[in-house]
Amino acid sequence: MRAWVRLGLAAFVIVTAFVGIRMIGEQQILLEDVEATSHGGAMVGVTMTIRNSGAPDRLLSVEAAGAKLAMIMSEKTDPLPMPGQSTVSLASDGAHVMIGGLSGELEEGRLIPLVLNFENAGAVSAKARVIAMAKSGDKMDHSAMGGAEYAVPEDEVGPTLSLTVSPRAEGGFAVGIETTGFEFSREKADGPHEAGVGHGHLYVSGVKIGRVYGTTATVPVLPAGEHNIRVTLNTNDHRTYVVGGNPVTAVVTVGE
Repeated sequence: MRAWVRLGLAAFVIVTAFVGIRMIGEQQILLEDVEATSHGGAMVGVTMTIRNSGAPDRLLSVEAAGAKLAMIMSEKTDPLPMPGQSTVSLASDGAHVMIGGLSGELEEGRLIPLVLNFENAGAVSAKARVIAMAKSGDKMDHSAMGGAEYAVPEDEVGPTLSLTVSPRAEGGFAVGIETTGFEFSREKADGPHEAGVGHGHLYVSGVKIGRVYGTTATVPVLPAGEHNIRVTLNTNDHRTYVVGGNPVTAVVTVGE
């Protein structure tokens, strides 16, 4: 069952900043592009890019100064896997952070201290700056924290998707992607919708690994444990294809 929290359209603000870095031996975690949306201050959804140049790790918890609640939203209740030697995202269409009960107004220019607690890297701090939605470039559709969807009409052929996953000798996993009624196109990404055309989004236990533009993909080395490798099919403008009320997605569980 998806644990996404859907937010309304009204009164959005964005929280953003260059964030933090923490090094322990060979472990290095860098947080970038920390952003959040709010619809009146009750709940704030936080997204970010996480660069891990060290060994595989796990995100255990998050703290936010001045908030009554800070939690990780994911499709699994376990800590979030952070692949080694990779860059991943906490995204509005995947695992992300929710903050509730922030004191005071989310005025432009306000700095909100955050702390992300990793199993190996320890605490990584960040200061998020509040900016106005209009100044953000409106680059993301945050109308639904579970991601925007495209319901395929009855007169349009709906795509199908299946996955095969196998371990790689050098670590991580190779993902094979088989589709029908669908064409991968890197060139048309970010453009207008075209029936049966688009790309994929690749996740590990909700953590967004990135986009997929063909029939193969690679998952970096993961921490020990059980993980869900998931792919969705998306339109050129990044909405998830939905056929018969169900998102076009496939999941394979790997690990213990």
